[in-house]
Amino acid sequence: MLQAIAERGLRSPDDVSVTGFDDLPFATWATPPLTTVRQPLAAMAATAFWMLTSGAPPPGAPSESAAPPDPAAEREVQPRHLELETTLVIRHSTAPPR
Repeated sequence: MLQAIAERGLRSPDDVSVTGFDDLPFATWATPPLTTVRQPLAAMAATAFWMLTSGAPPPGAPSESAAPPDPAAEREVQPRHLELETTLVIRHSTAPPR
């Protein structure tokens, strides 16, 4: 993206602000260094592992003292929504609005 901007005679961040995602190593090597969003990859992996291996029943599942569960319901996937904190890493490819 930064190269395409330069090929059109524009400059980042003077003419165009650019933001990336994942904070890959090349973001620091780019010219100018790329502002990016950093994801908590280790926490994402640990959370995914926990969700896959957790023996806890999904939310809303019947307790052991309740009537036996329907076998079809046991195969039903219970959706879970978790949010992990991301970080905006401000470098030199963005500028304040004009």
